[in-house]
Amino acid sequence: RGFKKTLSSAPVIDKNGNIYLASCDGKLSAIDPAGNTKWYIQLADKINTGLAISSDNTLYFSSEKTLYAIGSNGVLKWIFNADNTIDFSSVLDNQGNIYIVTKKDEFLYAIRPDGSLYWKAHIINGHISTPPSITADGSIYVTTHNNILYAINADGSLRWRREIYSRRADRASSVAENANMASSNNTLQS
Repeated sequence: RGFKKTLSSAPVIDKNGNIYLASCDGKLSAIDPAGNTKWYIQLADKINTGLAISSDNTLYFSSEKTLYAIGSNGVLKWIFNADNTIDFSSVLDNQGNIYIVTKKDEFLYAIRPDGSLYWKAHIINGHISTPPSITADGSIYVTTHNNILYAINADGSLRWRREIYSRRADRASSVAENANMASSNNTLQS
């Protein structure tokens, strides 16, 4: 219903079979397994990333610098404002933390399920080129346009980094060689 503009991503489906759709022009809709519209909202903003869904059926998506959390009933739970435009769809870990990447300033944010900032890490000298990948133990991996793979601990500290697709010796650089930590935010150099 009402999706004449392009969808911002593939639909997501919750554990009850409900289908959630988002369009680039800010329409968000929930369809039940029988094909009936459960709810439909029009946001004032455009949706510039795909939807992600948590185990409690909270929907996450971004519009420019804002991350939205919407309940499965279509009600806004919270918003989180990043310092720059959010680049990829949100990624969730096993604890329900939400991870986003911002353009231009190159930050990886970890946001708690209640919408508060857990930590943010700055990748220096490297445009983050992929959404984060997260393992079951909470390890986070991102790559940059200059072919650096970062392994980041669940607390936002750098575990290691290494150049990929190079002819150099195949070894990970130590944290001591490459990490430059800054006060409350982590700064990870490439």
